[in-house]
Amino acid sequence: MGRIVLLTLAWVVAASAQPDTLWTRTYDGGTSEYCLSVIPTTDAGYLLTGVALQRDVDVYDGYVLKTDSAGTMQWSRVLRGDGDDRLIDAVQVADGGYMLVGYTASFSVGGYDGWVIRLGPEGDSLWSRSFGGSSRDKFRAAALADDGNVIIAGNTESVPGYRGLGWAVKITPDGDTLWTRHYGGMFYESFEDCIVTSRGDLRFAGYTGVWDGDVWLVATNTDGDSLWSQRFSEGPHEEAQGMAPANDGGIVVCGSSGPFPGADWFIAKTDTLGIPIWERMFAEGGDGICTEIRPLQQGGYLGIGSSGSTEIPDIPWEIKLIRVTEAGDSLWGLHLTIGHDCGARSGFQTPDGGFIVAGWSAATDTSSDDLLLVRFGRESLNAEPSGNGVARAFALHPIYPNPFNSTATISFVLPSPEHVDLRVFDVTGRHVASVADQMFNAGVHSITYDASGLTSGVYFCRLMAGGFSQTRKMLLVK
Repeated sequence: MGRIVLLTLAWVVAASAQPDTLWTRTYDGGTSEYCLSVIPTTDAGYLLTGVALQRDVDVYDGYVLKTDSAGTMQWSRVLRGDGDDRLIDAVQVADGGYMLVGYTASFSVGGYDGWVIRLGPEGDSLWSRSFGGSSRDKFRAAALADDGNVIIAGNTESVPGYRGLGWAVKITPDGDTLWTRHYGGMFYESFEDCIVTSRGDLRFAGYTGVWDGDVWLVATNTDGDSLWSQRFSEGPHEEAQGMAPANDGGIVVCGSSGPFPGADWFIAKTDTLGIPIWERMFAEGGDGICTEIRPLQQGGYLGIGSSGSTEIPDIPWEIKLIRVTEAGDSLWGLHLTIGHDCGARSGFQTPDGGFIVAGWSAATDTSSDDLLLVRFGRESLNAEPSGNGVARAFALHPIYPNPFNSTATISFVLPSPEHVDLRVFDVTGRHVASVADQMFNAGVHSITYDASGLTSGVYFCRLMAGGFSQTRKMLLVK
């Protein structure tokens, strides 16, 4: 039976101001390194995945680095062959190890193959596999399925008769392929991100088309069978780079609008069928791309990315964060330069309401790029609530971290005072813990749940309040 050890972070969402920078860490691997993904780990640390440049042959190697909760490096690995190899995303699996995904020229049949590398908890390489055909095939994102297996998304150009298709593969942590699916076919299509919904279904985001592309969303069941597909665009060329579950069951996506140079950020929200509810553009006067979108404990969303110029040297690249409400209204924007220039590719909200952001930084205009990790505090809240900031809907946020080791943070939003019934169930539906059974005020609440008395496995956390019910998957790893 689990224990509830702490109740924190209960506030009504109010007018907010950008957070303070608590610390920054750079990691010099001896060449130019770029972080493309950061995930929380079950020991409260962080895993950064990306690439490192081989200067003598001008190709990239896969690169992964593990830190503790303060950003102190614990280990790093360079994963390479004799060609261009890149790691794009990662997930932590049930045994505490990691699945890294990307693409490889070193171990490919064609130009590139999708690439999966399995690491143990301490970074030891267990196995690697390549997937693909005679042309270019790339994995770009990964997500952990409810059954502990891994969903991988990307793009393949190796299917005869098609220029490019959305590509999804489901594999076990041991590397066995469970299924492979292709999607699209009308234009050139690619998946850039994927998520698993609270019901266990899958969602994919990317783009369709080349010169006048659209945002492309695809929904499937857990076996990869298509449920629906949607495309939309407010600009001349839009590509979705990141996606996340919306707080009301829909989807939020982010990316770039317009061709480079001159591309702008966009953030959009859809309903449960992928039909757009709103879309917002954020122009910079140079170039901009939003690569990550995250739902927040206090409601609304945080966009993470970069802005700068690909053509004008006097406009350096910088980290850019934009905070929007559930309705898409901007609450604040943050621009941060570390060194001569820098950029952000990935991040998430921490249990204390702060943020972790990862990317790259160059100290001078002639120095190499290093991996970058930035820790932000909570956004400050003004005393008077604003109309755009008030929590307007019930929501049970994704469990953090997930997978977790013994303790996890469960956060939820109440638009009004309600009696909350928060329970944990195992995969058979057996009730194993009551996390909360009491009245809560309106606002955002966060509970630290201690599952040290449970065995490793998949569990489900269910929130019931005011006629609302939502369930989130939890993966306990010991």
